[in-house]
Amino acid sequence: MEIQSLRTGQELLRWFCSLPIKKESMGSRISFKVLLAPDDPGDRPIERVADLLGRTPQLLVNTCGELGRNFVVFSPSRESASPEREAFSDIMDMDGVSELSRGQIEHTDFEEKPLVLLRYFPILQDLIDQAKLSCKCGNCAKDDPTFIWDEHCLRYTAFMEAMLYFAHGVADAFGAPDISGCSAATAGDSGAMEILLDAIDDCVFDPSNLECNLQWHTVLSTVCQNFLGCPPLDKLTDATYNDSPTDIPHPFMQHLGTTIIAVQHGDIAVVAPWIDLTKRLSLRRCFRFEVVQGRLGIPIQTTENVRFQAIARDTSVIETQHTEDVSDYEKLFKMPVRDGGSEIQLTADKCNVRHDFMLMSVASTRYKLLMRVSSESHSRMVVPNRSILKLARGIHYLRCNHSPNRAGTIPRGFSVELYRFDEALGRWGVPVLKLAAGVVPSESTRTTRSKAKKISSKVEKPIRVTHVLDSSLKFNIALALSGDNPTFLCCGSICLNCALKQTVELSVDEWEKAHGRFLINCFESKPENGFKTRLLGHSKR
Repeated sequence: MEIQSLRTGQELLRWFCSLPIKKESMGSRISFKVLLAPDDPGDRPIERVADLLGRTPQLLVNTCGELGRNFVVFSPSRESASPEREAFSDIMDMDGVSELSRGQIEHTDFEEKPLVLLRYFPILQDLIDQAKLSCKCGNCAKDDPTFIWDEHCLRYTAFMEAMLYFAHGVADAFGAPDISGCSAATAGDSGAMEILLDAIDDCVFDPSNLECNLQWHTVLSTVCQNFLGCPPLDKLTDATYNDSPTDIPHPFMQHLGTTIIAVQHGDIAVVAPWIDLTKRLSLRRCFRFEVVQGRLGIPIQTTENVRFQAIARDTSVIETQHTEDVSDYEKLFKMPVRDGGSEIQLTADKCNVRHDFMLMSVASTRYKLLMRVSSESHSRMVVPNRSILKLARGIHYLRCNHSPNRAGTIPRGFSVELYRFDEALGRWGVPVLKLAAGVVPSESTRTTRSKAKKISSKVEKPIRVTHVLDSSLKFNIALALSGDNPTFLCCGSICLNCALKQTVELSVDEWEKAHGRFLINCFESKPENGFKTRLLGHSKR
């Protein structure tokens, strides 16, 4: 049965990596939609789960033998034929639930989760049917239709081995050098079931909905269990819980739940690479980590020397902190507005910018990473993961066939506020604590823009345009402060006239019009010193 379990895990991993993806439009977590049905990729730069992963898992290129039968990996069909699938239906009936809301699957007992997967992954059902023929345990011998999970039953062993191989493949794709943290199926599923349940979550409760979820925290938790050997991340922190409360109004980026960006377990740690804002970020290969030997910590400059602030506990998670509110300053010191028809001239932004970090202990296994960004006039806490989150939610890349230039005319009927980086740092990212006039949140939830009526706005806010930012650090911080607003990128491949024209012509929601558009201009720049020397360094013990 070992080859059967290995091949099943391999095909599950192949199916998972080949799933088409698309960007989430809202939400406070790094996540994507996975499409369980064939989809036209269109012009999306990232098409499949494999494009997000750090590398191709070795399991996919290994020759592992043959299953010896035809197989179907996933099927959304709700027809029940096997006793195991009927058992899943019985569980739902016993709960007295006719309609389940999305997310209830998270609270399903561990013993019941395999039954959910068996219903939607025929290849797993075939595996345990094959194992049942060879098993001599009491339940299999008496052919009892009641499905009971027994650690010494071959059905349990085969299923958990398939989950283990799948989890090891995901850890490999994330960049784990080994899977020493969990190498035996007796340790449980090692988080594999959570990834698969995320991938079919919405489909379980609405068969017509074939758009489900790929969550950073879910995959990271699985990988850390298999590589580091630490407990699931939801046992260490509440940062893995759902997004902000449902009664929080629009917009949502300001109400970010925290994101786990590093995990320490013993003398080994892993760090998300996209917290290094001195490098140009990309969604490709963003689901990966850097491995650090020793203790994570922050180099702190004192008057005499550099002191290393290391985390004090053997097992800890490091999370992000919220961006500092500057709404009072923004109200008092408004930027000048340039009206339509007037000309603007961009210049290279040579503003000095510095950033440093602090670690703050908030619980027995939790630390907060605070990043302070300082410019000529402002100093502000900025959450570093908002840059990659903004890319995950989507920005517009502008191009034209003209020679790039830095002079342009503002389109009639629109206005512009022109920002140096120093001015943007002190004013962008201001939270909007009240719903704009005309917005009516849905009765059931206020956490998705699609469930709110659109705003009737007579006056569109000025377009916020930056001068040409001269570093990746400035660009990434500008992204982090652009929030939910439609954001456009001009990076030397378009003239300013076309950039302004395309910015105002793109069709956006009335809600987005009411809160303004951002046009970020930047150079192609070389990376500066990265996080290995300036952020989350490490010390040998």
